[in-house]
Amino acid sequence: MKKLLKNIKFLLVCLITCVSLAPTVFANESESIDPFQLPKDLRLLNEQLEEQASYPYLTLDQDKTVIQDLNQAMNKYYEEELSDQEKSASQEELVPENLEKILTLVNKESDLSQLNLAIDQVTMTVAGDEVQVPRLILPQSYRYCENLANNHDARLINHALSVLGNRLIVIAYYDPASEELVPLHLVCNTHSIYYNEALTQDDVSIE
Repeated sequence: MKKLLKNIKFLLVCLITCVSLAPTVFANESESIDPFQLPKDLRLLNEQLEEQASYPYLTLDQDKTVIQDLNQAMNKYYEEELSDQEKSASQEELVPENLEKILTLVNKESDLSQLNLAIDQVTMTVAGDEVQVPRLILPQSYRYCENLANNHDARLINHALSVLGNRLIVIAYYDPASEELVPLHLVCNTHSIYYNEALTQDDVSIE
């Protein structure tokens, strides 16, 4: 367990890919886009929500060209760097009971329990593979969470992987005011496919 946490902390410091992008605004700011009806060309890896999803699509607040370039970079990294075993693991169906186990582990720690973690799952298409991805969702900003629980993202990743094994997971932060769900990590035990470093610099706390 300690070794796994050490590996995750290493991933957080060393960005394995160069796809971390600072948030920008949509080309046409006058258009209001429903996060639950996000156009396919603005979705991360052709993300598909489950029916009756409580949380919207991941939002990167980028224009279509940037999203396309980002998806291509992540597809290339997944295809070239992940082993066949790692790819296969992420294609396996998620068991709802295991998602509950993650919540139980997290809520046993007094500081992490204050984060009000929610977990759902989505389907993504990466380099032609349909992968089942759990989303660890926090209803406040990164900085707010970090003030409550130091190294919270590494610890959440550690708990998730200890239950689910070495497969892709997402950590994202939800803003109830804008209804936007912004990803910080798309990561497995050995590889970081996406890391949004700019999100960690956000000092805005959601009350």
